[in-house]
Amino acid sequence: MSITNMMTEIGFILEDIIIWDRRKEYSNLRPLGYPYVFIVNKIHEYILIFKKNRVEEVEDEETLA
Repeated sequence: MSITNMMTEIGFILEDIIIWDRRKEYSNLRPLGYPYVFIVNKIHEYILIFKKNRVEEVEDEETLA
């Protein structure tokens, strides 16, 4: 199950995706040792922005009233 599907099931909708380019912070990464050791590429991070589905909030308030 994807994060987006899970969040949708609990009443949130995906509003935006931000891809954070961190090349400047990680530009000094160099392989260590001999032979070279693989280092995971950590220069991109994904930030998912969710918001509460307003329609569901209104429906919930109406059922509680």
